[in-house]
Amino acid sequence: MSSGEFRLVIPAVTFAVSCAMRTCWDEYCTKSHQSGVGTAVQNLLGRGVELLELTPQDAASAGKLYARSVDRHIEGPEVLAACHSSYVAGVRDAPLLSTGRASYCYSAALGEIERGQIRLI
Repeated sequence: MSSGEFRLVIPAVTFAVSCAMRTCWDEYCTKSHQSGVGTAVQNLLGRGVELLELTPQDAASAGKLYARSVDRHIEGPEVLAACHSSYVAGVRDAPLLSTGRASYCYSAALGEIERGQIRLI
């Protein structure tokens, strides 16, 4: 990113959801996780990462992806964030980065974007 070879774009909804996410999903963990994933994402904002506000029309289109996901009983804030991210990737014809663990969040969007555009990290 610093060399300008590629640019990371994060929809505002995705950023907001990440701010509330914990870094640990172990249900038996007894540690206090005060700084969530959003802290790490927020640190990227000063390094050339673009925070993108969707237009109302674009947000409605991303919401339609979420509705398709809910129809498949895959729902939650992380899925809503994934729908916004996948919508933006599809419109921009850009690759979408995801972890393997979170890839289920994109199931409703797979018809909208090329499967090859999702890059697992």
